[in-house]
Amino acid sequence: MLEIVIWTSKKFDFSKANNLLYESPATGLLHGFEINLKQTSLTDPDFLLEFEWEVVNAHIRPQCHVILIDGRDLKKVRPDFIQKVCTCVLAFSISQSMKYIVFYDTKCHFNEVDTTLMTSLIPYLELKSQNLAQYVKLTEFPDEPLCNRLLCNQELGSVGMKKLSKDIINQIARLFHHDRPSPVGNLQVSAI
Repeated sequence: MLEIVIWTSKKFDFSKANNLLYESPATGLLHGFEINLKQTSLTDPDFLLEFEWEVVNAHIRPQCHVILIDGRDLKKVRPDFIQKVCTCVLAFSISQSMKYIVFYDTKCHFNEVDTTLMTSLIPYLELKSQNLAQYVKLTEFPDEPLCNRLLCNQELGSVGMKKLSKDIINQIARLFHHDRPSPVGNLQVSAI
C-alpha cells in the first residue's frame, strides 16, 4: 500500500476537510492509500531531520511525500536556507528506494513578498529536479489562489481545506495511475 505523507504547517487543518482526504477522486469511496499527516513546515529547523527519519523508518515501503509550501512561511527564514533544505530532501530521497516527493505550492500568497519568495523558489526547484521525473514532481493548487479563502486568523476554512484535500488526492491518483486500474503502490511513473 502506498503511504502518502503530507508535511504541513499548523495553518492547514485537514480535520476541516472531513473525509475528503481519504476518498477516491473517481468514485468518492475510500481509496487505497495510507495517509500520514506530519505537522511541521519546510521552514521548521527540525523538518529535515524528521523527514529523514520518516523515510528511514519506512524502509522500502512505498511512500509519496507531499510537502506543502506556504508562501507566508517562506519569509520566516532566508531563501538560501529553504534552498538547502529542498536540495537535501531531493538528494536524500532519490538515494532511497520506493520514495517520491511532490513539492506542492498551496497558492497561499497573501502579499507581494510571499509571491516573490515563492516565484524565486519554484525555478530553483525546477532546476534541481530536472531529469528526476521518476522521483519528484512540482505542482500547485490549480484553482483561484487559496489566500482568497483565508479566515481572519490566516488559516484556511472548511471550504478551502476541502478543495486542497481533493486536489492533493487527485494529484497522487494521477501520478500513480489510480484513476485507471493498476496495482496498488505501483511506483512506475511513465510520464508526468
